[in-house]
Amino acid sequence: MDVIKYATSALIFYLITSTVNALELGESVPPIIGKTLQGDLVRIQAASGSPVVLNFFWVDCKPCVKELPLLSELEREFPQVEFYAIHVEDVSHQAIEAFINQLPAAPNRIIAASPVLKEQLNITGLPYTLLLSSEGEVINTFVGYHEAEGVAPLRQALSGLQ
Repeated sequence: MDVIKYATSALIFYLITSTVNALELGESVPPIIGKTLQGDLVRIQAASGSPVVLNFFWVDCKPCVKELPLLSELEREFPQVEFYAIHVEDVSHQAIEAFINQLPAAPNRIIAASPVLKEQLNITGLPYTLLLSSEGEVINTFVGYHEAEGVAPLRQALSGLQ
């Protein structure tokens, strides 16, 4: 029993001490591991040689319903940028797929990741979007969805990359 108690304490200590504080500009994002909706394992390596947009969402997030179709528009507008929509809550792939299918549009790369990722990246609200340089460093962060602005701040930041 003491072994289980020790292992549990060690795991909690690891999770607390390995948690990244809020990502700051210029910081690198660690590789993100998840699964596609088809069940294929995927590893997102932010330093891909192209700018990257990582959008974190949840199927019960009302603002995400508005934001994801707009991100799809940006994906078409900025084809040199890699877009990923990453689900970070514990639900089935079928629930995520049903959510995506009811939207008018969504980014092409939908990934289901562990809820632990939300803690590791210190994501405190959804939707949460990171804009990364081609070297994988944080250029900008966007928390929440603001009805009046939509994705205009992200569009402006992406325009500045060209």
